[in-house]
Amino acid sequence: MKPMHLAVLTVVAIALVVVAIWFGRDGVPQSESPSQGLLWPELGQPVEAVDRIEFRGAGGSALEALEYRDGAWRVLGHGGWWADAGRVQSLLRDLRRARKLEAKTALPDRYALLGVDDVASAEATGTAVGVMQGSRERWLIAGNANPHSSGRFVRFADEAQAWLVDVELDLPADARQWLDREVVDIASLRIARLEILPDQGEAVVVVRTPGEGPGHALAGAESGAEVDQVRVEEMATLMEGLRLDDVVRDPGTGLGALAMPVRLRLETLDGLVIQGESWREGAVRWLRLDARFDALIARGWVEAEIGRDEAALSAASQPAVDGGEAAAAPLDAGSAGLGPMDVEQRLQALQADAQVLAERLEGWVFSLSPRKQAIIESAREDYFLPTD
Repeated sequence: MKPMHLAVLTVVAIALVVVAIWFGRDGVPQSESPSQGLLWPELGQPVEAVDRIEFRGAGGSALEALEYRDGAWRVLGHGGWWADAGRVQSLLRDLRRARKLEAKTALPDRYALLGVDDVASAEATGTAVGVMQGSRERWLIAGNANPHSSGRFVRFADEAQAWLVDVELDLPADARQWLDREVVDIASLRIARLEILPDQGEAVVVVRTPGEGPGHALAGAESGAEVDQVRVEEMATLMEGLRLDDVVRDPGTGLGALAMPVRLRLETLDGLVIQGESWREGAVRWLRLDARFDALIARGWVEAEIGRDEAALSAASQPAVDGGEAAAAPLDAGSAGLGPMDVEQRLQALQADAQVLAERLEGWVFSLSPRKQAIIESAREDYFLPTD
């Protein structure tokens, strides 16, 4: 065989291999195979490109809506309170990454078996997820979980073909699960004083005990009284990890106007003051809070804190007692992980934190977990151990 013919045959053979790889054994280009590839490739990046997500159930009922505005996701069905950003991003990530595993039915009379029938039907069992990107809008019906393995059955509302995809899609049945549950988180170590004034009976007040320890005391307890210290310390944790069960926009005097509220006042060592009132409506206890900054309290705390920091830096920078050892290198506040040694700078930082919290709390009313409710509803006598 002539060298020229051999070269031509080699080129043809290589071309045939490339074509075979590209089209695959079934004659369909692999990158366009309907049973492979991304479910929703046009969803794209970044997450912020999505403006709104809506959820609908049987009968076309609106379940919830999420909207991205002012740099955060908001839950519209709960007045626009902040959404659990991690949960929203997880859903969008799953939608972007979902891959088709297997083509299922394209027959409308079999959609219900997979849970992907039109949610306009009152008998529909799936959840329609609508994703809005500017002027673009598309709806995906998320049906049943795959009973034999992982994945979920889905169908785009504007397509006949249903698919099994490789992701589960986290779509909570309770819309409250989209909420960012944190209201405020103030460690009990920061609490200088907490007063709970019930609608009837004596006020319950716990105060920070002197010294550097974490302890609190029940104010006004008679000498020799057997105080339940465990309950006292639990009361001091009222604002520690305070999470909402539900949230609504504060309608002002309308909500709770007929109820006798429990009043609260909390003061921290570093100048944060939180006041609130709580009342029951049926089985639900609601809480309204506001926050402000007490510069006088904060200044005393900051000045004492800087004094302690300076003393610690001085002690750490002292030459070693043993002359055979090298002297300790001088430390500064930055390398020691301390804040600025300027009173005004620290005060500004504390005031800024208080302002952020005040803006977060303003205009909202929260319902609470049973544990936090129990603290608010405890009477003063509950803080004493039973006598024999």
